[in-house]
Amino acid sequence: MREVLGFTRITLKQSTRLRSFYSAFVITLVSLIGLFVIYSFIMFEIPRILESYVLSYTNFIVLLMVFLTLFSLLQYDIDRKTLQYVIALPLRRRDYIVGRYLGIMFFSIIIAYGIILLFYPFLILLMKQRPDAPFSVVRYFTYPVFLLAEVSLIISFALLFTALSTKSIISILSTVG
Repeated sequence: MREVLGFTRITLKQSTRLRSFYSAFVITLVSLIGLFVIYSFIMFEIPRILESYVLSYTNFIVLLMVFLTLFSLLQYDIDRKTLQYVIALPLRRRDYIVGRYLGIMFFSIIIAYGIILLFYPFLILLMKQRPDAPFSVVRYFTYPVFLLAEVSLIISFALLFTALSTKSIISILSTVG
């Protein structure tokens, strides 16, 4: 179990060091401006439209980050022969795969709830100007749970195809296809 947690920690650190993580952070800050722009154009059902905007954006960024991060890390492991080195150690392949899986899942949780929490005060600020419109806080904060179920399947397939192939492009195309 210690090996799994070690791989999880390494995956989480590698994920936050990628350039795409910082690009997604900048795009998220720019999309906050989009929240106010959308608010200025719409008149009816403001909470529903703004909530849909935030949840759709969260879905887009989390899936984009999972694909970019997962494929980058797996391609690095396959091309640099790190995977063969790990398998040669007295560690199990299962520990490596479960560690990578948990690392990407924790990374996805951080991204999903980070975006949801970042947008929440702005949504409340904009929705207080229309107190008659309904807003479901429960639905807003449970959405990432279902998004993470989807991400879990994608990560599982990617790791399965990576474990079965020796070429990084084959595993990437198999997962995307």
